[in-house]
Amino acid sequence: MKHIQKTVEPTEFTEWKKGVSSDWAPSWGALDGSPIKQVVKNALLDEQGRICCYCGISIRNEDSHIEHFRPRRGPHAWPGGELDYQNLHASCLSDQQDGAKPHCGMKKGDWFDPHLLISPLDPGCEARFGYRADGAMFAQTTGDTAAETTMNRLGLQIEFLNAHRRKAIEASGLFDVLADASADEIQAWADTLMQRGPDGAFTEFCFATAYVLKHYSTAGWMKKNQNDV
Repeated sequence: MKHIQKTVEPTEFTEWKKGVSSDWAPSWGALDGSPIKQVVKNALLDEQGRICCYCGISIRNEDSHIEHFRPRRGPHAWPGGELDYQNLHASCLSDQQDGAKPHCGMKKGDWFDPHLLISPLDPGCEARFGYRADGAMFAQTTGDTAAETTMNRLGLQIEFLNAHRRKAIEASGLFDVLADASADEIQAWADTLMQRGPDGAFTEFCFATAYVLKHYSTAGWMKKNQNDV
């Protein structure tokens, strides 16, 4: 999971919500089918660097949906949040990914628990999770119930995601050059990975690759992961 820094909602969305009249009020249903919905989605994709708010896989307009972090329906519904831009993210569509079981927003559905679901808006969210060189994801701290629950509820440990994280780590070529790199060079590379490209997009699973980089020289880490590198 990568921390999302929310931006100001699109002006068009703000103005659309102001258009209350005696026979019309803004609602999620009214937004559906409106060109404003695409404006909102484009803004979400841009602010997230075109990666899923939960798993970090690359997403486009056609293979993503607008996700309500706090649900707009069901037992945990927050009606006031259905048009709150701070509550909206862009999540991948797992049913359009060959071989993938439900995960991310499609698996989460209407479930919500503020104490057990870690938000990508939390500045500390990245530090709650770790990644192995084989793509596996784990809670950084033993006994972190919220991290474990978040991974389970969002399906972030499914083999589809493990395999794609592993491919991203291998594709970076990091294990071809790290043996001759200094600690400072490794850190600089990790920092670069967490930056957007010229097109404003992040490399998918950049945070997982950066994590592996930063922990490459940590005592005991290589021994633990030696079968994966």
